[in-house]
Amino acid sequence: MRKFRAVDFVSISVYWFGLSYLWNSIHPIVLPSLVPLMAPPNLKGSALGIMTSIGLSLAVIVQPVAGAVSDRSTSRWGRRRPFILLGTLLDLVLLLGIALAGNYWLLLAAYLLLQLSSNIAHGPYQGLIPDRVPKDRRGAASGAKQLAEILGIIVTSKVTAHFMGQGQLGAALSANWALATDLIPKQEAAGYLGITNLATAGAAVLAGLGGPVIDLFNARQEGMGYTALFVTAFLTYLVGATALLKIGERRVVI
Repeated sequence: MRKFRAVDFVSISVYWFGLSYLWNSIHPIVLPSLVPLMAPPNLKGSALGIMTSIGLSLAVIVQPVAGAVSDRSTSRWGRRRPFILLGTLLDLVLLLGIALAGNYWLLLAAYLLLQLSSNIAHGPYQGLIPDRVPKDRRGAASGAKQLAEILGIIVTSKVTAHFMGQGQLGAALSANWALATDLIPKQEAAGYLGITNLATAGAAVLAGLGGPVIDLFNARQEGMGYTALFVTAFLTYLVGATALLKIGERRVVI
């Protein structure tokens, strides 16, 4: 494997910027702005929560399946490129669909199809670091990936939030991704990394299902639903961090 240069870190990470910009626009800004315009006021939390939960459940399924299929692809254009190209082209069409949706059901359909198309690209794309990056540079590549995602969040907060009228725990997330790329079998990288999406999209599915619960608690006392949300988030974060202590990792002798 040839030497991995600085420009290669940029090339392999730039699509992460696009994915970060897309989903950190859609979930925290675009949908919370559009859904209340299309759903009854007393059901807007439920409408948004159910929409995102269904969409993220779809992502949890499609992403590892698309990754696993790409692991076994024998296309002359490469294992990952055809999936990334197809998913990206469909994304462009479906983003237009979200922009033109005139009611909740059309918005829901466009959003769910966007989850499908985006994860057709996302799953295989995750295999590029194990495919292309030497083992001793994967920690740096994971850091570059996380930097691209953080930049996507920053640009989202400045641009999308402005037109529609949030950082990250970067070091921890970089280490998390580096650990995952160390532990997985290289030839099935995209499939296994797709399964790790259970830790992100899966958690978001459960959070989305909390929408009706928040509405229920807020109906009893204003703000109570959000208090319950933050307490639950703290407890799950604590349990997850404790579970990581039991996971072994490979040590590299320099």
